[in-house]
Amino acid sequence: MFFTRDIGSNISDFATLNRRHLLKALAGSTGLYLTDSLTHAALAVPVFKNNPFGLGIASGDPSATGVVLWTKIIPEPLAPGAGIPRQRFEVEWEIATDEGMRDVVAKGMETAWPELGHAIHAEAEGLLPARDYFYRFKVGAERSIIGRTRTLPSAGMQGEVRFGVVGCQRYEHGFWSAYADIAQSKPDFIYHYGDYIYEGSAVKLSSAPGRYVRELPGLPQECYSLADYRIRYAIYKSDAKLQSAHAATPFIHSFDDHEVANDWTKDVDIKGAPKDIFLLRRAAAMQAWYEHLPVRRSSLPRGPDVQMFRRFEIGDLIRFNVLDTRQYRTGTVCKGKTTDLCPDGINEMHTMLGEHQENWLNDGFKSTAKPWTVLAQQILMAENHSETKPDKWDRAPAARKRLFDSIAQSNTANVVALSGDVHYGAANELKQNFSDMKSKTLGIEFVGNSVSSHAASINVGPWGEKTKQALPYVRHVDTRRGWTQHTVTKAAWFADFRVLNDPNDDNTKVETARRFVVEAGSQTLSEV
Repeated sequence: MFFTRDIGSNISDFATLNRRHLLKALAGSTGLYLTDSLTHAALAVPVFKNNPFGLGIASGDPSATGVVLWTKIIPEPLAPGAGIPRQRFEVEWEIATDEGMRDVVAKGMETAWPELGHAIHAEAEGLLPARDYFYRFKVGAERSIIGRTRTLPSAGMQGEVRFGVVGCQRYEHGFWSAYADIAQSKPDFIYHYGDYIYEGSAVKLSSAPGRYVRELPGLPQECYSLADYRIRYAIYKSDAKLQSAHAATPFIHSFDDHEVANDWTKDVDIKGAPKDIFLLRRAAAMQAWYEHLPVRRSSLPRGPDVQMFRRFEIGDLIRFNVLDTRQYRTGTVCKGKTTDLCPDGINEMHTMLGEHQENWLNDGFKSTAKPWTVLAQQILMAENHSETKPDKWDRAPAARKRLFDSIAQSNTANVVALSGDVHYGAANELKQNFSDMKSKTLGIEFVGNSVSSHAASINVGPWGEKTKQALPYVRHVDTRRGWTQHTVTKAAWFADFRVLNDPNDDNTKVETARRFVVEAGSQTLSEV
């Protein structure tokens, strides 16, 4: 038809056509009276200069019967306005049982709203549990690549589950070979503990030779506005390895500090911005977080607030609690870097999770038990005063004691904490009293290696050995970059620390540095 050919020839022209002239031309050529709805239907068939799926595709928040499918209509990710008009687009999606997309079992249509940066979050349902599925999107005449996703096991299933943990991926610090390894491995899902982006000002490679590997395009300043955060996500999500991992497996996302600002807590900005001003920045950051990740509509921000903590029941095997250690903290963060407990952390009323989230977690401990209980969160849980980062559970010992007491009193067995933030991998025993190695071990903590962010020490060396000698419940420390792969059965939990040979080499090898096992009921770490 006339309008699809002429309108589609150039997306900029398409965006600025005079509506009255279009109506006149169409009426004259067809003899029809065109209503507003028909005109809207005509305008909803664009043709783009570039691939409209410029940031790839993703899936996330899987359940036994469904999954979230994500994409963003963004043909020019780093251009102002992303190269498209500020209007809605209708985006089709479909899910099939085969990679050739011949056996389509679910499909639908979602609106990509300009208010959300033309992102869509399609919540597909009616799928079978513990199955691989394949999906793709269509807008206008353009189709996305085909991605793989997977549903979780349903109640009654206790088969093996294999998943990964990633986080802390500062763009300038190294190449993301961990994501290439994930794309090849195709785990059942990935838990991302946060620091998906870093909000700070860009630096030039020449300013710190050897420390920075690549530059942020355009050398942007620190993020404060929604436009700033959108560009930063666009830079990060343009990475081919990250896109390949998202297309290969579903992600369960949380956030830490750098999605907003370094070391923020609740309504406190360590740079001193007034609370009402900082909450404006937090609102912009949270909207960008939602726009760019495959999370459910229940996590749509309400101003600066996001419902992030949630629970995934993985068959009859794992109760997977995703915790939020940012939005509900009381008190302010430590001033400077210190190896001592923060004075405000001694307060019995101090909390990491907030009263509502604490009650929600405690109720989960008391309900029907599963062989394994996961605390998927962001920051170091084991006591470690030798660690220089002030942003950890050490700053809230009263809150940690309440958590540990709740685990002990509910007789919750086989607790595994999944943590990050410190930029090194670790395996720790969570002692009821960290000053007494004979006290009860309440769980195991696996701290994920950073994808690319520098650790305090470039090599583990004497620092790691000193830590293990001083803190005997710390069984493993490794400051190399990488990710952690977990394989879980009813009888045992295996953790493989996958590390990069050279983070400055875009094609470096990734190998397993150490493998640990926890046998159900033992609460003991053993190296395999």
